[in-house]
Amino acid sequence: MPRVLRARSLHAISFTARRGAVPAGDIPMMLRTLSMAVLAILAVPVIAVAGDEAETLDGVVVTANRTPVAVRDVLAAVEIINREQIERSQARSLPDLLRGRAGISIGNQGGLGKLTTLFMRGSESDHVLVLVDGVRMGSATSGLVSFQDIPVELIERIEIVRGPRSSLYGSEAIGGVIQIFTRRDTGAMTPRFSIGAGSNDTYESSAGIGGRIGRGWFGADYSRQQTRGINACRGYFNSWMDAGGCFTNEPDRDGYKRDSVSLRGGMDITDVLEFDAHALRAQAENHYDGSYVNRSRIVQQVVGGNLAWTPSQTATLRLSAGRNRD
Repeated sequence: MPRVLRARSLHAISFTARRGAVPAGDIPMMLRTLSMAVLAILAVPVIAVAGDEAETLDGVVVTANRTPVAVRDVLAAVEIINREQIERSQARSLPDLLRGRAGISIGNQGGLGKLTTLFMRGSESDHVLVLVDGVRMGSATSGLVSFQDIPVELIERIEIVRGPRSSLYGSEAIGGVIQIFTRRDTGAMTPRFSIGAGSNDTYESSAGIGGRIGRGWFGADYSRQQTRGINACRGYFNSWMDAGGCFTNEPDRDGYKRDSVSLRGGMDITDVLEFDAHALRAQAENHYDGSYVNRSRIVQQVVGGNLAWTPSQTATLRLSAGRNRD
């Protein structure tokens, strides 16, 4: 009896369609067709992801081993952010660009341009080394890097190396290394300009020009950003302990203004000898609450140069010099 019931139930199976029912005998063919269609749909994003991964693996990174190495040959966790990705992200500051990256945490105290700290893989903020064109960037007074004052308009490429690199860079690279490369124009001489505005009386503009001239190349960029900011302290309280965590009563906005200039150039002296030099200056003025002197001025300067001799495809001798001042 159970076998008869199962046989009857098998012959009663059907799929309802717009023009009637489908016999049970055609079910296996329909399932195979449906499976092939689903696999074809799922394969599209897989192919796209594989293409992006292949493009990343074919890149060359300098920061990981301090020599040009293909990303696929680097053991450390490496991420490259190129100029196209920077423009596509529409980030208005370097902290905004790095925020949300794997293993990176950003802390900000009051809005645009305020003190910003970067933590990588749980390490301290002073255990992440920041380089600008190979030159260490840091503060001898605070021990932190004012990387919030580096405009994204002047950046060509960023290399992020996660994990300890102290054997190559010293104690500052316990958590990782972030190297910023300023823009290098090797094509035809081309000008560029941008302007923008936002809430809280925020304005920003940038202008630059760069390109190749004979055997050499040159680039110059200027960027300005300013805002009235927000009031980091509420300023409405009944006691000194109810001041929004600021312990002061200053119901004013905390503004920010920054001017940055970047110069870079180079020349192919011979077919095997190349020279390049770069300079970056960022000057910012910050307003904050909490003391009688509620204004600070920050100046970051990075200057460097390189002389490279490449006698063969497998050998390069490079002489570099740089200086950071704040």
